[in-house]
Amino acid sequence: MRLSDKGYEFIKSLEPYSNKPYRNQSGTLVVGINHTGDDIDESKIYSDDELKEMFYEDNKAIEDDVNLIYDEKFMFQNMFDACFSFALNVGNISNTDLGRMIQKNPYDDGLRDFWKYTYTSGGKNKSLIDRRKSEIKMYFDCDEYIKHNATN
Repeated sequence: MRLSDKGYEFIKSLEPYSNKPYRNQSGTLVVGINHTGDDIDESKIYSDDELKEMFYEDNKAIEDDVNLIYDEKFMFQNMFDACFSFALNVGNISNTDLGRMIQKNPYDDGLRDFWKYTYTSGGKNKSLIDRRKSEIKMYFDCDEYIKHNATN
């Protein structure tokens, strides 16, 4: 499975995004959604398509990690997208308690309470709380389930 356009736009709305390269707080040149590297032309304005391609290339390991817990027989695109967003933010999902819970039962309502990875070194982080709420909403969105079952 691969991150959908809807999932990409969701992540794009949560992460810093710029078509024009800029230097972050540590002085690193960044463009798009946290893309860094020697391939950035500091004088170029990148198209959204170029930045999307960079994002997918940069995050192949995240995609592979989510696919370790994703079961296409029982899960839908919205679930994959929510898990991808979580893994991108945390670093992985397959090695977390959350990932193990999803593997056991991707529809366990207890997963709603488990997406509490909202702490930073300063304690609870409001932006992480909001992100997890959005990921939960995306994960449990029943529109994908309804669409799938209406056509089968």
